[in-house]
Amino acid sequence: MNKLFLTLFLLTSFQAIAQFDYELFVSYTDKTTLQLNKQLTSETEFQQDKDLWVKTSFEQFNLQGLPTALVQYDQQGKEAQKKAFLYDSIGHISKIESYKQNKHDDSAEFTVNSLGQIISYTDYVYSSYDGEKMFVWQTNLEYNSNGTLSKSIKLEGYKKDTSEINFYDTSGIKAKSLWHQGGLRTTKIEYNWNKDRTEMKEVHYENDSTTYMTITHKYKDNREVEKLDPGTSPKPFYWKYDNEGRVIETNEQFFYVQYFKYNQDGYLESKIINVLFSDSDEKDLPKKIQFKYEYQFRS
Repeated sequence: MNKLFLTLFLLTSFQAIAQFDYELFVSYTDKTTLQLNKQLTSETEFQQDKDLWVKTSFEQFNLQGLPTALVQYDQQGKEAQKKAFLYDSIGHISKIESYKQNKHDDSAEFTVNSLGQIISYTDYVYSSYDGEKMFVWQTNLEYNSNGTLSKSIKLEGYKKDTSEINFYDTSGIKAKSLWHQGGLRTTKIEYNWNKDRTEMKEVHYENDSTTYMTITHKYKDNREVEKLDPGTSPKPFYWKYDNEGRVIETNEQFFYVQYFKYNQDGYLESKIINVLFSDSDEKDLPKKIQFKYEYQFRS
């Protein structure tokens, strides 16, 4: 493989597994995603390298449609990273254990209430020197009476100092964030919506009253279709959807545009990535990377 292909292989292959474990797990709990994954025992992703298709990831699912394992492979087809999803006796998530080259890398431990809501999760890393388990942060979650998220509080470091608090409205949409993290200019974020909920301005403050950046989000049919983030790019990020509300095109990863195709049953059939080599038009100098997906269905 040439250097460019290797770079893109790593960039795309590890995209899913690089997410924080809580956000990764929550992405599997969407109602539509659960319904699709209940029919599966596994999903395998392949990336094209000339005339060959190289396996890049493998996922396994339980009867509830939740993941039990997520494995990422390097360009030689060897296991590079793995996540094991562990559940308690009634099916609630309890741990996500992560490994790199078969060595324990990090873990997330969850506390779930009787309603099945995650009320806290704690992230740990393991020392590469002696394997010691070390606390990174803990996040506590509170809920509205209708079951939506109302507040999250992040405690960081060995003193468990409060580093972040997020507040949500009654529909579970983030309304305000307070940050106390060294090295970051932002101390507060307000999420201000217009009346018809088609636009939201994410206002960053460096103190109680002084703003230094505003990110504008635009929505259609309750889905984000555009984001203008002047601190990242002068051009907007965008999302396009099919009639079923599935993303079919987006440049949200900044360096490349992704195109998605689904089969008649709603499963992802293929993905194409066009890499952008400059900040000009996406057709300027793209490099196409193709993926395909295979599924094992429950009998």
